[in-house]
Amino acid sequence: DADWMQADTAARTVTLTIVAGQDATNNNWNFNGYANGNATVTVPEGFTVTINFSNQDPNMAHSIGVSLRQTGPWSATPDPTPVFAGAVSSSPTSMTDATLVGETETLTFAATTVGEYALVCYVPGHATSGMWINFDVVAGGEPGVMSVR
Repeated sequence: DADWMQADTAARTVTLTIVAGQDATNNNWNFNGYANGNATVTVPEGFTVTINFSNQDPNMAHSIGVSLRQTGPWSATPDPTPVFAGAVSSSPTSMTDATLVGETETLTFAATTVGEYALVCYVPGHATSGMWINFDVVAGGEPGVMSVR
């Protein structure tokens, strides 16, 4: 299990600590050091998800939100409308008003629909450059994180 996910199955909650630019992976355009779908967060349908999001990239603002997973390359400007109400950080497409270096933001939403989604940075060019990881909502099952490096 990843140390950045805490789950309470009795309370049906998952808390994710997601750091943008945690390390130099993908030119700092990563979530917890993962990029290009190299991690998959799995959450059971109906769970409440809290994302404690922070930005440690020394150079750039980032955002996070839940989007439909793409089958091909990401658009340079993906639609920042979240799949679930509340599942997007503030000013997600702004290079100057998204989550700035050293800032934090908390998102809370209900994972209400089974499907294959992604956690995406909506700042223009970031998702198409690999700043996204998988986010799956499953019927039943257990919360977890699987990674491929």
